[in-house]
Amino acid sequence: RKVTDSEGNCEETHIYILLPKDSLSDELIDAIKHQMPNIKLTDWHYSGQRKKPKASNHEASLVKYIQNMGPEYKVSINRYYTLIIEIK
Repeated sequence: RKVTDSEGNCEETHIYILLPKDSLSDELIDAIKHQMPNIKLTDWHYSGQRKKPKASNHEASLVKYIQNMGPEYKVSINRYYTLIIEIK
């Protein structure tokens, strides 16, 4: 998203988000609507992945990176939910 004026508007952008059908997803969508009041949402029917993903060793590296993060970057799940609710 690139801001194009002093009011924070931007050119039309297409964003695709895969979310499960549950209450947390509903909360996330509500938070997005709150932050972007003129957003237009449409259902996107994803038919699944066509090719099997390539094997990757990034998961182990990411886990190690997160484990070594300083405490100032770690947030409990309860705090995360509180932050989501505060956005609304």
